[in-house]
Amino acid sequence: MTGSRTLTSGWHADLYERDGWQVALLAPEQDGFGDTQGLGDGLWQLVRDAKPPCLVLDMSRVTFLGSSMMGTLVQVHKRIAIAGGQLHLANLGEHPTEALHACRLHLILPLYATLDDAVK
Repeated sequence: MTGSRTLTSGWHADLYERDGWQVALLAPEQDGFGDTQGLGDGLWQLVRDAKPPCLVLDMSRVTFLGSSMMGTLVQVHKRIAIAGGQLHLANLGEHPTEALHACRLHLILPLYATLDDAVK
């Protein structure tokens, strides 16, 4: 899937494929306070039919990661893992990286410095 897509209220993504991975350049409309539950459903819709579902979220435009967003990322990770796939997060800024580390979610969610590393 390629192009730009509204995932839910407050969230859209630029989509493309790279090395067998669906990549979503995630962009909040207002500092990440959109509908995070709807975002989880929208992200799952991107890869649910892929066998296996492999999704990289390019987080370079996400400047804030609140608790509801972190919960959504864990839920999407679980759905994809149950389906035999993988979720990778790439290009995280300082605050999102610190937030994930503070909650120890970096032990669950694979974090990558670059998109190149995430699709290897």
